[in-house]
Amino acid sequence: AVSSGKAGDKIVLKDSSGNVVFETTAEKTYQKIGFSSSDITIGETYTLYINGTESASLESTSQTTSNSSNSGMMQGGQNMGGRRGF
Repeated sequence: AVSSGKAGDKIVLKDSSGNVVFETTAEKTYQKIGFSSSDITIGETYTLYINGTESASLESTSQTTSNSSNSGMMQGGQNMGGRRGF
């Protein structure tokens, strides 16, 4: 699991078929990664890669529609407007 990261880390989220759902490069040091998108399918398993190394396997289990304060490495973002996420 990812406990922290640094600026310049390449972050990639792929679905179970290996398709890239999200890709970015961290602009600064981070402790957690949040992601939301209408492309996330509830019940689907996703894999998080940091700098090309598999870091976590995640399953989207619910839809977040308002502020959340989930604990754990991946969590829902704030005010996601009905988009699904981690």
